[in-house]
Amino acid sequence: NIPPTNKNVERYLHHKDKMLRPTSNQYYEYARGGKTGFHDDAGHTLVTYGEKDGIGLIAVTMKDDSGNYSYSDTKTLLDYGFTIYKDMEIFNSETYQGSLPVVQEYNGKEYNVGTAELAAADSITAKLPNFVTADKLTIKPEITDKLTAPVTAGAAVGKINVYYNDNLLGSTDILSMSDVTALSEKELNMRELKANAKRFIIFSGKLFICIFAIVILILLIDFIRKLFRPKRKKRRKKRRKAPNKPSGSSNPPKKKKRPSNGTDAPKKKRPSDGTSAPKKKRPSDGTDAPKKKRPRPSRQSPERQRPHYSSDEMQRKAKTKTNSTRTYNDDIYGVPMRRRAQHRK
Repeated sequence: NIPPTNKNVERYLHHKDKMLRPTSNQYYEYARGGKTGFHDDAGHTLVTYGEKDGIGLIAVTMKDDSGNYSYSDTKTLLDYGFTIYKDMEIFNSETYQGSLPVVQEYNGKEYNVGTAELAAADSITAKLPNFVTADKLTIKPEITDKLTAPVTAGAAVGKINVYYNDNLLGSTDILSMSDVTALSEKELNMRELKANAKRFIIFSGKLFICIFAIVILILLIDFIRKLFRPKRKKRRKKRRKAPNKPSGSSNPPKKKKRPSNGTDAPKKKRPSDGTSAPKKKRPSDGTDAPKKKRPRPSRQSPERQRPHYSSDEMQRKAKTKTNSTRTYNDDIYGVPMRRRAQHRK
């Protein structure tokens, strides 16, 4: 029956589904609706919706020989479905605990201002067949890796979803259990200064360690070189002292010394009696004889002694003479310059 409305009175509908009639022998108490049918290819068909203990099932039968078989087969299907389905807790809220950092942005940088403790809002239950076990379920939290200040207690910051074969069975919220307030601009400025100082100290420490390691390496290389240098010198001395002996002879052949004048003629040997060979006399006619050098006067000779002149005599006696090669004063230094020049020639 259809209850009355503002436009119609109560009405009664008649249908042919015997599972919905209490007076019929095919009546089924958990049936809530259905539709009978017939088709040449499908035969007798029946679609029925049943509900029991909060579980709703739909049963479909086709190609039955008669309508009575459709009713009996539908009852069998619905009874089987109500038997195997049961309530299952697919997620327990007490098993989820976590925490996330709370950050605040300042001058293009993020600073940690606290930590928010997290918890699940409720547990999740679902009616599943008895062949579905907990290990076949997939729990996927939907939450970011950090929160932005301010954060209030009890605020939803994410979700927990439970899937079975990529089908969503249920979900619950993730709540923040603590309050995290935002910092003032002055506090953020102080944190920025501390962070910069910390980075500078870390960089300086790394640079000092690198320089120290390089210095130690250089000293170690220098020590190793000095350690093995005497051995190399000894080896070189031994190689120089030990001559290369040719094969088949015990003593190496002595090398002939060349004369110092560049010719190949050997030097004349001196007489064995210790006397020197007589020198050849130069001819007395003076043709081939070299010019005799004038002996250099000694310091005590009157020629080298400096005469004492007065200033007037010095000015009077100083005369400038010009030669083809040089200009000189005659008697300015006490010794005639012409003699000195001749002596140099």
